[in-house]
Amino acid sequence: MRSALEGEPDVEDRGASGRVRRSGNRIIMTPELAAPLFATSNSSGASATYIRAIAIRDIVIGLCLVVGPYFSIAGTTMSIAAISVIPCGDLVLVWLAGGGLLSLLPHVGSVVSLLALAAWGSRVA
Repeated sequence: MRSALEGEPDVEDRGASGRVRRSGNRIIMTPELAAPLFATSNSSGASATYIRAIAIRDIVIGLCLVVGPYFSIAGTTMSIAAISVIPCGDLVLVWLAGGGLLSLLPHVGSVVSLLALAAWGSRVA
């Protein structure tokens, strides 16, 4: 199976977090892969630095969300609710930059997923 971002075969036994981490690492190394998600075709200079910073932010948040429930489901749920502001901000920035529907959809999906996960977590915690 080929990943859309990587163009290399995914290793099935590593699970989703392995694929996300590898995709994030590739975006840090080659920011032009993620440039269209943030309504920019320019992936040099300041744009590349910005895209790399976003990739690092997303990797760290993802790791916190994977590890957090082992310590506190309630704390992780509150974090997820707060973290949902990030893709809202990304969504506004991409929209203001004139990003098309394909650039907006991942951010909308992130907001919906995080809020659904926070709602579920509040019922479990």
